[in-house]
Amino acid sequence: MEWFVVPLIVIFAFGVGLLEAVFLGIALSTFLFVAAFFRSGVVKFAASGVSVRSTIERPASSAHWLDEHGDLIQVVILQNYLFFGNANSIFTYTSSMFEDVEGDDGTMPVPPVPKFVVLDMTLVTGIDTSTVDIISDILNLW
Repeated sequence: MEWFVVPLIVIFAFGVGLLEAVFLGIALSTFLFVAAFFRSGVVKFAASGVSVRSTIERPASSAHWLDEHGDLIQVVILQNYLFFGNANSIFTYTSSMFEDVEGDDGTMPVPPVPKFVVLDMTLVTGIDTSTVDIISDILNLW
């Protein structure tokens, strides 16, 4: 899809003008960039401290605490480039962890509200300032 921008710029340059064609190319490229990263999503994997454990050697007391209270830890693994187009989905996803479930009839087990949220950003290729603001809002959730 990105390669269609180049012939469009050339055709537009002959029809209207070079400067307008460059602006069209920038606008189309920005739109394609936002659409591609918005489609792929930012949350790759989410788990609790029960299913995901670190590889660090811990004392027996700490390991026992993690065994008992691992469901109070939520690990969210993020991916791709985080920017204004997809950063709000991180906030929406994390804030949904702290919502009370209405109409709980006891048939489905509901995980407890987490005390700790780990945002794993090892697969993130970059962030912009709006993402930094969103992460700051996530810190203020509790």
